[in-house]
Amino acid sequence: MRTMFIVADDPNNLPLEFLKNCYRVVLAFNNDEQGEKTANAVLELLPNAQRFKPTYPDWNQELRVLFYEAEQQRKQQERSRGFSL
Repeated sequence: MRTMFIVADDPNNLPLEFLKNCYRVVLAFNNDEQGEKTANAVLELLPNAQRFKPTYPDWNQELRVLFYEAEQQRKQQERSRGFSL
């Protein structure tokens, strides 16, 4: 399956005809008032879309935490196998 990422700062400028024919559309807006407002506007235009919300206020912070946790887990696994860094 192919994945395409589209960034849009205005729901009125989305390629709606293209997106309506996509198998799956996922919305990833920040977890704040503006993100909520924009996601709701897009969901009105694309009701079959799905919204993913970050736990943290924005996706940058969310991804930083996820990458940090994955790195800590990787280091722990290496230590348990007898490797040291």
